[in-house]
Amino acid sequence: MLKALNKLFGGRSGVIETAPSVRVLPLKDVEDEEIPRYPPFAKGLPVAPLDKILATQAELIEKVRNSLGF
Repeated sequence: MLKALNKLFGGRSGVIETAPSVRVLPLKDVEDEEIPRYPPFAKGLPVAPLDKILATQAELIEKVRNSLGF
């Protein structure tokens, strides 16, 4: 069965194909802030007080309330 499959798919008996060798280069000294990551902020996202967030979104909140009938 294996011989038939090898003939069908063009396998070469006794020959094992290997991947080309890969050269690994040493990593230079890299600061943690230079390494890409997600989220893309080294110190995280800034936090704003809830009062300020609500104040800046007052118009949008009012539109949502009106559309929902509150």
